[in-house]
Amino acid sequence: MDFSSYPQWNKFISSLEPSDSSASPGSRIKFRVNGRDIESTVQENKPDTFNWAGVLFGGWFFQGHHFFNFEPYGEVGENGETVGCKFVQFEDFSGIAAWLLFLLIKKDTEKGFIEMNEGLKAKAEAMANEGPGGS
Repeated sequence: MDFSSYPQWNKFISSLEPSDSSASPGSRIKFRVNGRDIESTVQENKPDTFNWAGVLFGGWFFQGHHFFNFEPYGEVGENGETVGCKFVQFEDFSGIAAWLLFLLIKKDTEKGFIEMNEGLKAKAEAMANEGPGGS
């Protein structure tokens, strides 16, 4: 994943910096959301999913688990793979304070996810239009 390009297209998560360049499971990531720095731990980093979890005062109090899933989509090309990709993003909140914190951040979070998805779509379409080896 191209973390260094986040500020160019992502209005919601304006930076995402892994503690190691491979963002391997167990490594830490630091990201900026709505002007706040947050640190979390990478849970999975595979071609079809990237997700991380962060806790506040221990998982029993509050935990947010964020998922990026990449699913095959569309027609199958000559190489046997689908020509498109469906991006699915979601967050799972848990802990005794989850409902309260979610009420406080719900509106901004939903708006941010929509902006992020639109930015990623525009970037992916621009890259697809450039073709292989584009600029």
